[in-house]
Amino acid sequence: MSQEPQRQTFFEFVDELRRRRVGRFAVGYGAVAFVVLQLAEIVFPAFGLGEHAMRVLVIAVVLGFLPALVLAWIFDITAEGIKRTEGGFDPRWPRLALLGVTLAVLGGLGSWLWANSVFGGLASGEALSSATVRREPIRSIAVLPLEDFSGGGAQASFTAAMHEELIAQLSRVPGLRVVSRTSVMKYRDAPLTAPEIGRELGVDALVEGSVTRTGSRVRVILKVIHAASDTPLETLEYEGPVTDPLALQRTLAHELVHRIQMAHREETFAAHPPVSADSSALEAYLRGQYALEEGTPEGYRDAIRHFQEALERDPRFAEALAGLAGARVLLDLEDRTLDTATARLALAEAQEALSLDTASMEALEVLSLLERALPQDTPTARTGGHRGHFVHLPGSADSIAVTAEAYDTARATHTTRIGQRLGERLGELEAASAGTATEGRTLRAERHLRAGRFADAADVARTIIAADPTVSAAWEILVRAAISERDLAEVVGIARAWSASDAAGAPTPEEVAELERRVAAEGMRGYWSWRLERLQRSVARGQPVRHTDLAAAYAGLGQRDEAIRELTEALRSGEPGLLALRSDPVWDELREDPRFVAIERQARNLWLRRGLAASVPKPGGG
Repeated sequence: MSQEPQRQTFFEFVDELRRRRVGRFAVGYGAVAFVVLQLAEIVFPAFGLGEHAMRVLVIAVVLGFLPALVLAWIFDITAEGIKRTEGGFDPRWPRLALLGVTLAVLGGLGSWLWANSVFGGLASGEALSSATVRREPIRSIAVLPLEDFSGGGAQASFTAAMHEELIAQLSRVPGLRVVSRTSVMKYRDAPLTAPEIGRELGVDALVEGSVTRTGSRVRVILKVIHAASDTPLETLEYEGPVTDPLALQRTLAHELVHRIQMAHREETFAAHPPVSADSSALEAYLRGQYALEEGTPEGYRDAIRHFQEALERDPRFAEALAGLAGARVLLDLEDRTLDTATARLALAEAQEALSLDTASMEALEVLSLLERALPQDTPTARTGGHRGHFVHLPGSADSIAVTAEAYDTARATHTTRIGQRLGERLGELEAASAGTATEGRTLRAERHLRAGRFADAADVARTIIAADPTVSAAWEILVRAAISERDLAEVVGIARAWSASDAAGAPTPEEVAELERRVAAEGMRGYWSWRLERLQRSVARGQPVRHTDLAAAYAGLGQRDEAIRELTEALRSGEPGLLALRSDPVWDELREDPRFVAIERQARNLWLRRGLAASVPKPGGG
């Protein structure tokens, strides 16, 4: 067949496309689609619709293009309405070709979408809708920095306090891992999507929101988002007057806890009563908290002034009194010493704060830190030791005796802003006064690890190893930090470098090769099976092994009963590793187990409250 008739047919087909205005329609379709997508990008967030809804819209626009072209070829819009296009070049094969291309594209896109679980998740029961995701338990969550839309950052202290309160109240929920405030601050201006942030932090859900305050009124919007799918789970909005800022913050935080369906857990907690009835005292307290965050002598002096102002307006304001005690110590410690008179005054203020409000986390944390850190000759009003504690774990026949004094509060983490700041500062001084620089750095790395600041822990551990590669504890911290961030390639690399060092307990080259093989075959499970076998060999040789390390390996392998058994032994002996239960992702699969919830709660209560019963006067006492 000659090529001339084919060429003629092709040009006739192009002319027919022009006559039927198919090209013009294609351009118009593209323009309208662009406008629709731009509007959707603006409107969807206002209705709580995330990346998934936008993705579905884009797919719908793309899939609709070729079928629309077929309709544009067959029909035309006239003054009399839509009519079938008549006359001109009308061979059957162009219609069939367009129809065939349409079906092929639809089939190909449908197969790709199914394979990538965009629609296939519906068939397999994966969470795509808000209702479906909500049925999945939230075991870990991160509260991202809130946006301040008040204009010029005028309400930065209120917004920062709102952010801290959300983290503090969520941290009290049994069985929920909450990422530390330090770890989430880097995402304040990060151009990352929810799935990207969720993967980096290793969490099931994110909380994001905004605060807009004008005068005595405020608008707060908080959203709980399923991190992996960017699907909104819950939206909480409040707009109204602010007569009691801290009470409002706590009320919203408690409502958010209720909204994310934590009611199925063993323990719930009642809302904390308003901390002060005086709105001006609350405002002064918030300014004090914000000034404290500067971490400078000027900031501490401003914080003291604001806390004192709050107490002048409300002398029974426990949080302000605890903040004042902490700020005094922080200011005095700027020259790395602590005056005895300042120590006595701060301790008395912290004790009085807790007597005013025994449920105040600020007072609990400040007093616990001061009693541990102040000079030995400072009177603490203690009248006796609190060395033992009996606990009953769900599912066990008898209570177990726990050695409360074994808990090392030097390695503990804190939930309130004043507790975190004071704990960090005292930790720095402890590290500086440790027997060697290595001991001090190791203590700091352990504290970062237990607070969930895995990157910081790894940085300190690398500094230790660079100075002395024989420090086994630093290698252990480095591996645990990489595992917590789910970086298996990094874990294998660390193990290989560790094996080449002269550190005691380093894996042999054969063990490293076995680790590499298992990780390649089984992923994270491969690491934990390798880890468990190493620990069991150490036990068989009579070497000391921490129960928390064995429990972590069992948890990583999904062996819940064995993990709980080892955690119970760790609780009995007061292992400091229990202080990481809140922050370590390896425990996420156990967070719904009531036995784990009980162990986690007991571990925290024991280090925080040990000795306080003897040192704090009863409410209303002198």
